[in-house]
Amino acid sequence: MTKTEFNILDPLFITDLKILVRFYTEHQKKLDKTKWEIACVVNENYSEHKSIFAGDKMAYYAEASRVANEGMRVPVFGSSGQTLRRWCEVAAAYENFPQAELLLEETSFKHLAVAKRAAKQEKAESPIAAMDWALAMGASADDMQEHYFPASAPTEYDVIDGSITHMLNPKNWDWIKSADVKDTIISHVRAIDTIRREYLESEKKAI
Repeated sequence: MTKTEFNILDPLFITDLKILVRFYTEHQKKLDKTKWEIACVVNENYSEHKSIFAGDKMAYYAEASRVANEGMRVPVFGSSGQTLRRWCEVAAAYENFPQAELLLEETSFKHLAVAKRAAKQEKAESPIAAMDWALAMGASADDMQEHYFPASAPTEYDVIDGSITHMLNPKNWDWIKSADVKDTIISHVRAIDTIRREYLESEKKAI
């Protein structure tokens, strides 16, 4: 196998891999644009069917999903209607921005979803403003998520809570051979957790 100066993979393998990934990306973008169009059609027809579903939009999404999946070997949308709901809600956020679906050619549905959320929580002036930032920065959807919704550092309570939850799971003590020792440890952890919960409950009552 020949190697390039900066890559240990076979150049022929690299070429084949890039062709396949490009093929996948192009088709994925086409599929996403079609899903976007489906979401827009579902949104446009809700008012006509609203009374039939007594205003229950999830029931409408579920029925629309059922009809969309009918006759398909592999379902396009989940039977609960949740997948279609997500697409519809994101598409609705861009209804005042003509040809917003063209953004799917440069980015992804996840980009659009994060931008929608950023605008809704007033972290961006509009979904388009958030998308403009992403395009200008060449940001991935995860970059957008981190920019608009940076993860907060866990508190001391979060650390303790996570540790106790971890220690109460018997599977996490499988490295201990003695069942009695394992049970004793978990029993002590459970006692500590009880003390913690009783303390928190007393603090709530004191407020």
